[in-house]
Amino acid sequence: MSVELPPEMARSAFRPLLQRLEQNGSGAAGSSGEARALLAGCGIGAAVLEQLLKDIHGMLGAGMETKKLQLIQREFLDCVHLAANQIYPRVHHIVANVMLPEEERKSALETLDGYIKHAKAMEEELKALELWLERAHPSIDISTFNGHKAPLDFDDYEDSKEIEARIRAGGEV
Repeated sequence: MSVELPPEMARSAFRPLLQRLEQNGSGAAGSSGEARALLAGCGIGAAVLEQLLKDIHGMLGAGMETKKLQLIQREFLDCVHLAANQIYPRVHHIVANVMLPEEERKSALETLDGYIKHAKAMEEELKALELWLERAHPSIDISTFNGHKAPLDFDDYEDSKEIEARIRAGGEV
């Protein structure tokens, strides 16, 4: 996977939301349809963030050059921070102030609260990853692995040919 692709995907998921919020200025939505569209956009963005976090976990598991992983982590952290601290709270404010049926408003606000909470947890995880990536790791002396031989203590092992001969003779293994 290209190093630039995951952060760009996250930014792309939130770009339309951010543009719409900037057009609205103070954050007041004009209609319930607009509020529903913003909420749907937040849901799409949350799904993208969740998948990209799984991708980062996969990169960690598969091994990746530290500098590349740091680049992805920093840019992804910026996107998560934007979602958690600007986009989701602004949409929350809009949904709270637009004319929606009470049950729908309550459900939407709970959903947005969940997005905010989850994004803040992601943010903390990415900050912890950043600290870990910046920490000096002990160097490994590869020469200790070359030519290293296990002790030749085979007292507890039986020859497989002897075991096979006992099986064929009908004896105990």
